[in-house]
Amino acid sequence: MSSTQTITNRRNTSARALAATSATYDQPATPAVERLLLTVEDAGTMLGVRRSTIYALMGSGHLTARKIGRRTVITVESVRNYLATLPAADIAAPRRAA
Repeated sequence: MSSTQTITNRRNTSARALAATSATYDQPATPAVERLLLTVEDAGTMLGVRRSTIYALMGSGHLTARKIGRRTVITVESVRNYLATLPAADIAAPRRAA
């Protein structure tokens, strides 16, 4: 087989692979499943706080924790409820220099 035939075969193989890949992207995506539980780390990431703060919020009753085996998980609903109880931030407009 000559080098020209080899290059042509590689191009045809790449084109078939690309066509097969694009066919899978044209298919409708499966619907996303909403998470009901978060790990302590995920809850901390969502709220922008450390693990210790999440444990403190669980201890004070602000976040509802559950156990699945040895794993501690937090309900998404309790995170949303906690956020709803936080006061609005009172941020003043920056002063202009005179």
